[in-house]
Formats: sequence, structure tokens, C-alpha cells
Amino acid sequence: MSNKSVRILFAIWLLIITCLSLFPLKLKVHLGTVGPWHNTGHLLVFVLTTVLACWTVSGIYARLLCCIGVAGIAMTLEWLETLRYHNPYEWRDVGSDTAGILIGFLVMLLLPAGSSAGVKRAA
Repeated sequence: MSNKSVRILFAIWLLIITCLSLFPLKLKVHLGTVGPWHNTGHLLVFVLTTVLACWTVSGIYARLLCCIGVAGIAMTLEWLETLRYHNPYEWRDVGSDTAGILIGFLVMLLLPAGSSAGVKRAA
């Protein structure tokens, strides 16, 4: 997959998670985004978000910067939810998001060299 394709997929993914975050509560309940799997959902969403964000860059520092950016996205989405639903800031969700970011970063560290950014640059 080319860098351009990954970046487009990342943008679409951000749109999807933003919409899911801001959907009316009734729809969120219907989709199952609230309830016992809520924290697991946050974790998995941010593992994938981190992998997509880091996919087109190489080097530990570039990937750390991507992780900081993804953390900013997570915190911004939580802030937007407080504005939308008038509820307190959900630090537990930020904690789940952060755990997902850390796992995503580890996944990117464990990928064999050349399986992400290095191969894509030649395409």
C-alpha cells in the first residue's frame, strides 16, 4: 500500500472515529459503543489509529511525534464530547486511549524493518 493510500485511509479513519464520538447517545447505545466493552473499544481504536499514523514514517523519534499527535487527537475528541453531551471530561477514556497508543507504538517497533515506511517510499 502506498503512503498516499495510507494517509487517505488515516483521514477516513479519523472522520469515522470523530463521527462515532459525536453521534447522538441513542445511536451510540444502538451501535454498542457504550457499555461493558467501551474501554476495550477505546483501546482498539487507538491501537489502529496509532499504527495508521506511524505507518508512513520511519525512525523512533518520528513515530514518537506521531504518537504525541494521536494523543492530541484523543484528548480533543474527549473535549468535543464534553461540549456535545455536557458531561465531565472522561479521563478514564483518555487512559484507555493512551494504552492503545502505547500498544500501537510497540506494534510499530516490532514490525520488521522495511515492512512499513521503507517499502512504501519506493512505491
